Amino acid sequence: NNASSQLEHQSVRVENLELMLKSGALVWRAANKQLEGLCSSVERETAELEEQVETLNRERKLLQQQQQQQLGRLEGEYYHSVYKNFEIEALNAAAAAGGGSRS
Repeated sequence: NNASSQLEHQSVRVENLELMLKSGALVWRAANKQLEGLCSSVERETAELEEQVETLNRERKLLQQQQQQQLGRLEGEYYHSVYKNFEIEALNAAAAAGGGSRS
């Protein structure tokens, strides 16, 4: 029983080897062609994603530069308003001091 199963196993192995020798190169080429197609697809998708990332980074940088200009303008307006408030307070204080001595 064991000997016959081993013999059958060897027979199947030989048959598989013969089939591989007969059509293995064709199967190997077909598998390689499929892998090359998959590889090309992945490379194409990677290039597209890299381009999208580059575009997004450029847009983000432009937006940040625009926001920086707007922040600079708003900061200037804020400091100008603070300065004007100090001037008004100083004038009010001077008027109050001058008006208080007249009464």
